[in-house]
Amino acid sequence: MLVGRHDTITVPNIKLTSSARYCSVFPSINIKGSIRHLQLRPRELDDYRQRCEAVLRRYFKRMQWLLNGSRLIFSTLIHKRVLILVDTSGSMEPYIEFLKKELATLVWEQFYPNRIEFNFVQFNDDYQIWRDNLVLPNEDNCHEAIAWISTLKANGNTCSERVLKFAFEFHHSTQPIDGIYYISDGKPDHSTSYLLEQVRLMNTIQSNTTDTKRISINTISFCCQDIDANQFLKQLAHENNGRYHRSTNNSREIHLFMHRLQQDKTYDLELDENLLPELDGDDIKRLLKEIVKARLYLKQAITFRSLYNQQDSTIKSSATTNGQQQQQDECILIGPARVPMTEAWFNRKSTNLYT
Repeated sequence: MLVGRHDTITVPNIKLTSSARYCSVFPSINIKGSIRHLQLRPRELDDYRQRCEAVLRRYFKRMQWLLNGSRLIFSTLIHKRVLILVDTSGSMEPYIEFLKKELATLVWEQFYPNRIEFNFVQFNDDYQIWRDNLVLPNEDNCHEAIAWISTLKANGNTCSERVLKFAFEFHHSTQPIDGIYYISDGKPDHSTSYLLEQVRLMNTIQSNTTDTKRISINTISFCCQDIDANQFLKQLAHENNGRYHRSTNNSREIHLFMHRLQQDKTYDLELDENLLPELDGDDIKRLLKEIVKARLYLKQAITFRSLYNQQDSTIKSSATTNGQQQQQDECILIGPARVPMTEAWFNRKSTNLYT
């Protein structure tokens, strides 16, 4: 494998140039901040393709895991001591039964098997905590938590500032926690910019404590279609060392699309724009970005292998015509120094047979 510079070069023989603006066409690697194009020999290209396919299979397996059960609704809880803040304001009334069912699933699927200590706080006009302290996820506590969840009713306003302030006081004065999980379907009663500023002030490292980092605030957009509200929840999480997740009840279409994406061996299938808002959570979005990248690399590998096959056939045909015996040239390089092309040419060639 050879490494070529990332700039405009003259291609031998035909004396044409390959501009850096077509760099997405060619295999490349980042070396100390500098993009270098790769020139791959056939065996290296085959090995590279096999490794990419193995990585892609693992990505899809991980995506299926993320899109199942309580992880589809609440994401993966990664902290071991958590306070769950549940919005039960009037706007949650259409979804309250669905929310209660999913919270029960969360208890048994994530708290119980992963030994996550937890407590619940519901909030509307005011807030109400379930227990005075975090509880261990044993069977008795899990059953009692679900019994309490079943009593939730939606009414009133959304006192986001007060419940977040209580969560920080709980951490500093009652019992330390690793993460806050804020579940809501929309905006708070206050201005979103005001609330974000108040949280910045509250989520500071106290000089009189042994805390060395701020509390992670993770937000779950529950059945929310409001773009501004979702943007607020995303910002609240990202400014406080947390992750944003958008729940969906459109799982059937998402699973079908992921299945089609996994079965597409030409790597030409594009993302469904209608499903992208449903895949807006940080975990899923990050993994989807890696899947798209791996598919692009595989598409490049297939195209360059096809080019080598064509070039090899030409060489053999020429050797036969001249009556000469030439052995296969394993030193033929596939890369920007040998193959001039534009992005349109690449896209057209990438539809060749999966060889």
